[in-house]
Parts: sequence; C-alpha cells; structure tokens
Amino acid sequence: MLSNLKFKSIIFIFLILPFHMNGQSGEIEIKERQIQVNEQSDKFKIQETLNHLEILNKTVKLVHWNAEGPTAYVLHELTDEFIEEIDGHTDLIAEQFRVLGHYPEIDLAQLNEMKDDFYFPNEKIKVEDAIQQLIENYELVITTLDAKIEKAEADLVTQDYFIDLKTDLLLQQWKLKMQL
Repeated sequence: MLSNLKFKSIIFIFLILPFHMNGQSGEIEIKERQIQVNEQSDKFKIQETLNHLEILNKTVKLVHWNAEGPTAYVLHELTDEFIEEIDGHTDLIAEQFRVLGHYPEIDLAQLNEMKDDFYFPNEKIKVEDAIQQLIENYELVITTLDAKIEKAEADLVTQDYFIDLKTDLLLQQWKLKMQL
C-alpha cells in the first residue's frame, strides 16, 4: 500500500509541478479571470442599486409633494420617513462601493433609461393612485434585489446591505399597502 501511495504522489508531483515551476498554472489564470469578472459584476450590481435608489427616492419625493386627497397629509408624513430611510441606505451602499475600490457615479443617461420602468407622478395625483404606483415602484427594486442577494455570496458585507435594504423596502411597501 505504501509503495502504491508513493507512486501516486510522484505522478501527482510530476504532472502538477511543471506548471507551477514555469509560473503558468492554468487553474490560477482561470481563478484570476473569474475574480475580475465577479468584481465587474459586483460593481454593476452595486451601481445599479444606487441608481434604483435614486429613482425610487425621486418618485417618493414627487408623491410627497403632489398627492392630494383627504389622507394626503398622512401620506406626506409617511413619505418623509421613507425618503430619510432611502437616503440612509443610499449612503451606506455608496460607502461600501468605495470600500470595494469603486467610485459611485451619477450617469444621467443611464438614469434616464432606467426611469422608464418607474412611474413618476409629475402632476397632481390622488392619494390612492399615488400609493398604488409607489407600491409598484417598490416592487421593481425589491425584485432586482432578490437576484443581487443571491449572487452576492462572495461579498457578505454587500449581501448584508442588500438584505437590510430589501427588509426596509418591504416594510415601507407594507406601510403603503396599509394606507389603501
């Protein structure tokens, strides 16, 4: 048994050693490329989340200003709370982005493309309609977070930020639903 183990070890060393002696291990190159791809993917996920939060913040702000009706003041106060919480999450995620070595961007062209998926109440809107539209806007962001949480397993800190954000957005969405 011992001689069989020695033979297998020698074959293993013979097959693996030449790659490491030349400093050109195919396995290492693959891992380095995979890390670079993951970093770019993570960068996109975080930047996209920042963009979604900026758009969500603006839609909530517009409802804050433009909703009218008997319960508009209640919604006005509620959206004040939401805006503050969204700003806090935006700041935390932007700071995590910096920790990872990236710089947050405001790409107005990209934001303009993304905004088409969201409802913007740029005029007077009834409270009930405003709430329904906000619920749908929240759903868009929450849905994208689900995929990001699942894929962010390599970066547990960012994953925690995404989970925390999703939890708060779900709570805000629930509070909106309770107003209907």
